[in-house]
Amino acid sequence: MEKGDKSPGRWVEKRMERLEPSAGWQPDPGPALTRVREQDRDRRARRRRLALIVAGVFVVTGVLMSLPMCNAEACAIPAAHMATRWWDSIFHGSSGPPATGSQEVTTVPAYKVQGSPNAPVTLEVFTDYQCPGCAALFAEAVPMLMAEYVSTGKVKLVHRDFPLQMHPYSRLAARYANAAGEAGQYDLAVVQIFRTQQEWSRDGDIDRVLSQVLAPDVMAKVRSLVQSDTHLDDTVVADTAQGKADGLNQTPSVVIAAKGQRHLMAPVNYGLLKSYLDDLLK
Repeated sequence: MEKGDKSPGRWVEKRMERLEPSAGWQPDPGPALTRVREQDRDRRARRRRLALIVAGVFVVTGVLMSLPMCNAEACAIPAAHMATRWWDSIFHGSSGPPATGSQEVTTVPAYKVQGSPNAPVTLEVFTDYQCPGCAALFAEAVPMLMAEYVSTGKVKLVHRDFPLQMHPYSRLAARYANAAGEAGQYDLAVVQIFRTQQEWSRDGDIDRVLSQVLAPDVMAKVRSLVQSDTHLDDTVVADTAQGKADGLNQTPSVVIAAKGQRHLMAPVNYGLLKSYLDDLLK
């Protein structure tokens, strides 16, 4: 205790006075508040990114699990392991769907091909006309593929037939569609056959549903080809052989050909197709 400071209280007061800031000093909370706001903003951004990633995985997986598919035995909802098969390969570092190992590729008639012949990527869609998942694919995914990739010259789209034994009228439907292709109306016929799938699947009356959209003279030519052209099924046979060479066992399935390789994707979903195509086209 200094000389003259007779009481402990006075001694404490003097020491506290030495610790007080000068009269002109003012606290500046700005830098500290800025750092706190930045840290809080970073935390919120990380939480949003994580939420979007988790939500995206669940949405895509849910769509895949709910999309009907058909194989050699039955049409059913894909099992969870089928829905996540390609996602598993992504998380393990794979660049995309597995290569098919097919070397020789069968050609298709010009009416089954859409897009620029110089497109860097070819997307081959294998379908069965009686498969509900194939009808859904053509109603939902194909129009978006056409708008975003085919019409812009990025992707060439090829439609291949892969009729399954379990569907009694799928080969006949392919025959009608190919006859319409020979008559110059393939796309219109394909859309109509898929759109009215539930109607003609009961009795195989594909003639009736096609006559609703094709002109009478075109329909007459289609009927004649269906009844008498012995080579009308050649493209179906070739497509089926190509599908088996690519390892297909269900519909719908997609084979993506680019950079000298063919990759099989099944089950098919537009979100997965878009993600893979965008990565491939970078």
